[in-house]
Amino acid sequence: MKRKYDEKLVEDVLRDFPQDFLGEPLELLDQQTTIGGFRPDLIFEDLKGFPVIVEVQLKALDRNHLYRSIEYRDLYREEKGSEEVRVILFCNSIPSKYEKILSTHGVDCIKIRKREFLNKLHSIAPKIKVVSASWEKKISSSLTANSLLREIQKAPTENNNLFAPDTLIFWIAWMSWGVTDYVLSYPLAKVYKGNKGFISFYELTDRARKPKATIYTQFGPTDVCLPLEIFACVKELENIDPHHSHVLETFLDLIYDFPLETPFEISLGSYKHYDPFGWDYYIEGRRRKFRALCGYYGAEEGYDISKIQKDLELLLSIKVYSGKYPKFVEEKVFASYEIMNGPGSSREFFEYQREIFIRHRYEENFIQKLDLVAQKAEKEWITIRLNDVSHECVQAALFLLNHVERHTSEFGSLMKQCDRCVAPPRQANEIPKNALKLSSKFFWHLKPSTYDNVGIRKTVKET
Repeated sequence: MKRKYDEKLVEDVLRDFPQDFLGEPLELLDQQTTIGGFRPDLIFEDLKGFPVIVEVQLKALDRNHLYRSIEYRDLYREEKGSEEVRVILFCNSIPSKYEKILSTHGVDCIKIRKREFLNKLHSIAPKIKVVSASWEKKISSSLTANSLLREIQKAPTENNNLFAPDTLIFWIAWMSWGVTDYVLSYPLAKVYKGNKGFISFYELTDRARKPKATIYTQFGPTDVCLPLEIFACVKELENIDPHHSHVLETFLDLIYDFPLETPFEISLGSYKHYDPFGWDYYIEGRRRKFRALCGYYGAEEGYDISKIQKDLELLLSIKVYSGKYPKFVEEKVFASYEIMNGPGSSREFFEYQREIFIRHRYEENFIQKLDLVAQKAEKEWITIRLNDVSHECVQAALFLLNHVERHTSEFGSLMKQCDRCVAPPRQANEIPKNALKLSSKFFWHLKPSTYDNVGIRKTVKET
């Protein structure tokens, strides 16, 4: 039977062989039971009938485990009404600064080196084969995010057949922070990332926050910002100029700023006439973005529908892969679109105002004139309806367009590194599977999404 050397293995060994490792015959009462909301590793009963709480820690005893065990003892006394409760800490070594604390609080501590523990286990239970984690065998203890990126860049071409042929892979800095703001020099061993290493842009409402992963080094635990790995089909983007790219960015910014709802609507109106549909209210706080779109798509009479349609098709062509190796999910910024005449849901504002005028007994001539003005103004409005918007994909597309706007005109290719890339982009299907597997363990990725029964895209919950 193969087992990884970790706290769970040590815990199970102590459970099965207390005499050999704890030095006395103990009878198991419970393992990982709940006491006052906490879970001590093991609870035994000694020959005198007294409870014995055993807490396991790999490597050197630390303050957290020491005081946690004392708290377990106090909670057990309170819950079970037992005065004579013993505590045993089992670890690899004991720093001298904790020896007096252990004595003061009457806590026993058994220390045994890893090699000694494994040799003893082998002599007692030779059928248990202790192995290292497979990914730990493949990387050195000095592997950093920078060195991992270098290894990926040097990796020989290997067609992995996981992506469309025009898919590129980008490693980018988070939001507006440059590479120099990253702590990439710590060894990447035992990386712990919230939510299993996925980033959900829409849920991260505080844009001042950086997603951090806790890593453990020879200097102890520290928080580190890791690159976001994006796989995207972006061939069509290389043909657009920086000004056009900026307009598309503005369009996506509006999508990202609005609340998540479906179908998602953006209505473009006009200042030429009386404002019956509440244009000022509708664009409040987003005037510069709306005016940029109106200026780009506006025509002498209304808007250039063909121009808008062409850009929507361009955005629709951007495909982003969410998830991690080997379960990549192809997603789009939105699933489909419609372009309609009129103010869309903004008409509700007009109907509400009209109802107020009727309720306050305005003259019928006034209501008729109001309707005529609305009919004339309505012809100058269009509404763009997007179905099944993925806000994670929107944010990824914003980065890609930003990359185009700043660097395609200068370098002529999306394969060039920009000031937010932490490594030059590469062809995704040329990356070997073992490199993808490794990067999936360390870097951030887009969270896969799904739809509920009314079409609203929901983030997949991790189990």
